[in-house]
Amino acid sequence: MSRQCHLMEQGILAMAVAIGIVSAVGRAQSPPESPKPLKFDVLSVKPSDQTWLQIRPERSGGRITWTTGLSHVIEYAFQLQPPRYSGPIPGDEHLYLIQGTTRPDATTDEIRLMLQSMLRDRFAMEAHRETKEGEGYALTVAKGGPKIRPAKDDEPPPESMKDWGAVPDGTVGATLPRAGVVQLRAYRSTMLQLANALQRQLGATIWDQTGLDGKYFIDLQYARDVTASDGVDAPTIFVAFHNMLGLQLEKHKGPMEVLVVDHIETTPTEN
Repeated sequence: MSRQCHLMEQGILAMAVAIGIVSAVGRAQSPPESPKPLKFDVLSVKPSDQTWLQIRPERSGGRITWTTGLSHVIEYAFQLQPPRYSGPIPGDEHLYLIQGTTRPDATTDEIRLMLQSMLRDRFAMEAHRETKEGEGYALTVAKGGPKIRPAKDDEPPPESMKDWGAVPDGTVGATLPRAGVVQLRAYRSTMLQLANALQRQLGATIWDQTGLDGKYFIDLQYARDVTASDGVDAPTIFVAFHNMLGLQLEKHKGPMEVLVVDHIETTPTEN
């Protein structure tokens, strides 16, 4: 039985933690204390025999519920897409029901950090980062300029996104409205967030080189096969981006940071 996945990739947000250092005259300066890892107040992680999974967690106030595989947790927690991580990560034949509770006003970035703590504490995950040369695509502005404009702060979403309800800025979703066709929709997404979301579709690193600021509503369809659109009433992703958005995806090589998982357990520790 095939697993059905709801692709919803949230875009990348940076969170800076400022640590104050106080020095005193006449004595050595004390080193700053490292911030404590963020963790859920209550957390339950159990193997699941469910036959479908979710790419991103469901959240209601301070509670998250998520049936998924470890690769998707790593992608969400560290804001990465293949091939930006590697290692002995269990496949989607191992699913887990994750239920966590924290304060209702916790940010998405804080939830990500809590999930990182969960991976270390419950799955004994050990990992390190490396920078290496990689191949992929550069997202650039096509000749003639962009055909999209930044959304105004008070601008409502287009009709095609009315059914999304309240979603965070930077949400990028892909669905299959008909056979062989992908519908890509981005809700107030930056170009960087769009580039990161495209990495799963193309299976390659995407570098944002558009130089475009602001947040955008994007809605377009293209053939699921990235190399051809024969027999499908939709263009390839490259043609769609060029003709509808005024953007282009060009082959590119460059440095990329990857997360290398050195160790991770299949069975979580007890709740």
